[in-house]
Amino acid sequence: GRGIVASPKLSKATERGTVVIYLCVGNGGNVTEARVQLRGTTAGASAQQQALANAKKWRFSKGELDKQCGTITYTFKLK
Repeated sequence: GRGIVASPKLSKATERGTVVIYLCVGNGGNVTEARVQLRGTTAGASAQQQALANAKKWRFSKGELDKQCGTITYTFKLK
């Protein structure tokens, strides 16, 4: 139920695949925990690192719960 305040763009993809990031957000809207979720992830280490670094920069609206967790799925496509 939180809104997204900021979702920074990724740089160009260097490989194809999907990366699923599991993250938790504190009541202030900042990401407090993030890690690559192996289930559903098909991209290699480079894309995983890029997605993880990006996910840590996301900002969400403030909430009343101390911690809310979920996933973000990144799909990397080569052009």
